[in-house]
Amino acid sequence: MFAQWRGEPVFNHVPIGELLGGRLPFLVEENTTVNGSPFLKDGFSDSSFAVLRDGKVYGGLKLRFNLETNKVHFQDKEKKEFVAGDGIIKRFSIPVNEGLDVVEHIFGCGYPPSPGTGYYTFFREYNFGSAVFLNLMTKYVIERKTLATLDPQKQYDSRNNYYVYNGNSKKLAKWVKGKEFILDLLADKAIEVKKFIDENKITCKTSEDVIRVIQYYNSLFNN
Repeated sequence: MFAQWRGEPVFNHVPIGELLGGRLPFLVEENTTVNGSPFLKDGFSDSSFAVLRDGKVYGGLKLRFNLETNKVHFQDKEKKEFVAGDGIIKRFSIPVNEGLDVVEHIFGCGYPPSPGTGYYTFFREYNFGSAVFLNLMTKYVIERKTLATLDPQKQYDSRNNYYVYNGNSKKLAKWVKGKEFILDLLADKAIEVKKFIDENKITCKTSEDVIRVIQYYNSLFNN
C-alpha cells in the first residue's frame, strides 16, 4: 500500500478546496477531435493515494493522470472532474493493470528543473532512496493519414524519457545508456559502484541494470 512505505497516517475525504490550491474550480472537458486518450488510464481509480505538500497522506481518492498536460485530475462525490493546483500534490499513486498483474505506478515531483521539465513536473518513480530512476511519461497529438480516410486523423501517441536523480548532489540528468553516465552521476561513490558493476558484469544499457546499480548505491547509505 502506498502509505505504508511512507510510514505516515492515512486521511480520507481530502477537502476539495485544498486540492484546488486556491484556484477557481472549472469542469474538465474532453477533446473529442483526437482519437485515443491523454490519460495514463481512462477511468478514475478508486484506490489512489496522494501525499500533499503538508505531508499528509490521503487514501481512497478518485484520481487520473493526464500525460499530455502532466496534471492530476480528481473526481468529487458528485462525480465532477477537476484539476489539482500546481504544487498541491507532492506524490501520488495509481494502480494500473499490466497483463495479469496490478502494478502501482507512483509519481512524484519536486525535482530540479531541466530542459523540458519544471519543479512541479511529475515523473514516475521506480525506486526510493538517495538516487531514483525516473520516467517522464508523455502523450502528444499526431496526425496520421490512412487508406480509409482522405483527411488526416488526429490521435494520441506516447513517449517515455528516462532520467536519474542523485539527491546527494541534487543533480537530475537524462539517462544515457552505458557505464560512464551512471558512474559520473553517482560520482560520490564511484569506486564502490564501479566495483559492483564490474563484479556483476552489468552493462548499464537497460533500465533493469540501472535500477539495480541505483539500489546498490542507495544501500551504501543504509549503514
